Amino acid sequence: MIEIIASLMSNNANSTMQAFKNAKDIWDDALVGIDGKTPEELGATLRSLQMGRFERECGGTSDGKFVMAYSAAAYYYDKFQGYEENESRAKKLLKAIQKSSCSLEVKGAAKRAFPDYF
Repeated sequence: MIEIIASLMSNNANSTMQAFKNAKDIWDDALVGIDGKTPEELGATLRSLQMGRFERECGGTSDGKFVMAYSAAAYYYDKFQGYEENESRAKKLLKAIQKSSCSLEVKGAAKRAFPDYF
């Protein structure tokens, strides 16, 4: 969260917002059929997403990792209804990230981000 606020305050608001919009598009593609996948199956695809699309389309290596984790936590969340029927999907996504071969930065950021939503 500190990274987002710092980025927004340093006149990078447009690029930060664009990074999160790009992240939503990436998750839209990646999470198709999540109900039929195990956390392990989902996790197997996440490292390539991190090093490919997230780091390339969401602000570079460092920012891309951060955006990946925080956008994952927010993906299924509705600001009026919370997770509601999507809570099991959100928990599956967190478990997939933790079981994946994603970087420690992504796993650590996800561990910090998801509790804010539960």
